[in-house]
Amino acid sequence: MRRGRLAVLAALLATAAAAQQPRPHMEPRKAAPAEAQVLSGGYEIASEASGRKCLALLRPADAPGGYAIGFPAQCRAALPVLAGVTAWDVETMREPPHARFRLVGPRGAVVLDFIDEGPDNAGKARDGAGAAYHIRPTTGATLAQRVASLTGARPAPPVVFTPPPPDPAAMTRASGAYGMVRAGGRDTGCRLVLGGAGVTEGEARLDPGCKDAGLNTFGPARWNISGGALWLIGRRGRLNFDATHSGGWEKAPGQGEPLSLTPAPR
Repeated sequence: MRRGRLAVLAALLATAAAAQQPRPHMEPRKAAPAEAQVLSGGYEIASEASGRKCLALLRPADAPGGYAIGFPAQCRAALPVLAGVTAWDVETMREPPHARFRLVGPRGAVVLDFIDEGPDNAGKARDGAGAAYHIRPTTGATLAQRVASLTGARPAPPVVFTPPPPDPAAMTRASGAYGMVRAGGRDTGCRLVLGGAGVTEGEARLDPGCKDAGLNTFGPARWNISGGALWLIGRRGRLNFDATHSGGWEKAPGQGEPLSLTPAPR
């Protein structure tokens, strides 16, 4: 009998010890490698044949297949090759273009591999049909300078993403009330009001009664539209949203849990 009690006690102690072990999904996120941090920022992706361009924001945050990438919704129309891009990755090179960017799809397939040197220190890639595309930073140091800063050869100026100017006309069309829906169509029960039609930056607020902890912590306060993307600024940073065909907005990839803004009945 005594042995049986001891065995039960040992099992209970083992279970309690296991419960106190940190769970994998609660482990702190590791910092991105230096290459991803230094080479993240605002980039221009352009078609060599048509001259059409897209402003992309390469973030050092984790994403399936690499790191998070965001660009305005109209980029998918201007450069259809970007429609399947969900992440980016990079490795440094000794020869030009010095940084080999890879834009990848949701299953890790490489969509564009900027392994060659393009004009004006840009990276160059070709799609499956042989069409050429270029990538270069929108502001600041060249790719060569940024890669050199990784080895301490010379410092690179800070990477600054400068979005296009706000669009007051687009803000007039987008101002109003929106329902906020999370992944799987789960209604948060919260309503976001975007005010200030015809201005370059308007007021954003949650209607009273919103009980979603994440949205209240973020604390929407201001908003604008630039480059076709809606930027929502809160007490805890900013989020950008792409336009949807239904007149709403959905949070761009690489920013955590999906969130959609659906026009509320007027």
